[in-house]
Amino acid sequence: MSTAEHINEKVADLRRTLGMYRLVRIISEGATGVVLEAEHWTLGRRVALKTFNPKGFERTGMRVAELTEVFLHEARILGAIDHPNVVAIFDAGFARGHEMSVEIPYLALRLVANGDLSTFVQQRGRLDGDAALRVLSGCAHGLRAVHAAGFLHCDLKPANVLIEVDGTPRISDFSAAMPKGLPPRQGGWSVPVVTSPPNMCCHGASNVATDLYALGATLYYVLTGKPPYQVELHDLVTWAENATAAPAPHLENSAVDSRLSQVVMRLLSPNPQQRYSSIDEVVEDCDHLLAGRQPAHAARSRTGFFWR
Repeated sequence: MSTAEHINEKVADLRRTLGMYRLVRIISEGATGVVLEAEHWTLGRRVALKTFNPKGFERTGMRVAELTEVFLHEARILGAIDHPNVVAIFDAGFARGHEMSVEIPYLALRLVANGDLSTFVQQRGRLDGDAALRVLSGCAHGLRAVHAAGFLHCDLKPANVLIEVDGTPRISDFSAAMPKGLPPRQGGWSVPVVTSPPNMCCHGASNVATDLYALGATLYYVLTGKPPYQVELHDLVTWAENATAAPAPHLENSAVDSRLSQVVMRLLSPNPQQRYSSIDEVVEDCDHLLAGRQPAHAARSRTGFFWR
């Protein structure tokens, strides 16, 4: 029996124990990973435990060694970042589940009680302007820490932003993250997409503009309840050749402050050169909005007049 088959056969046992963790419930399942609420036997701390999703072998065709490297890659990146708007990692390693003969990798992450932003909006509706601005500001500060550590997130979206009970956003899921300047990964995008089209159309090395667009698309979703674009993979070339700006959030939702809408639209420019030049500028504009002032950078582009 192969390792993948053995893991798949024992998936039910993962609901009991994994190493030093008692498994409580499944929180979510992704293409390659499953996240469970778990409790450390000694510390009594509740965590979000991320480990193999046995179905991932069938969905992705990845080998065990490749999938293991994905988990270790994410663990190392999270271990290099310490910021309140990035989900914290407490532990990582290899462990056996109940009666398993092989060890599998796991990540023990901060358990965020309110779930992810996508589910939050689906269940409670779009956010008001103040709450959305706090999410934007928190995510911008988190992304600044990610970029300062030398990485790009590359998969920022509502499902990868966790929300605490007090509204604090925490960026999660760094499985697609990469060091700045590397060529973008191929074949890792899901469609139809909420945040990907302009990112996928950025030729050459991935750069900060990739994350900036995704941040804008995430805020667009929480303000309007829908993505700025809905593009199928086979339509991307046509989309890239004929891209136009999505309707501004304040036109989709009259309760949105036009100044916040201005920031979102700058982030969402189909032309990466028209977006903010750095995440620092986004943080500064968020600080201005939180203080009731006009954003300092949103109305300007690096190639001329931007906002109308």
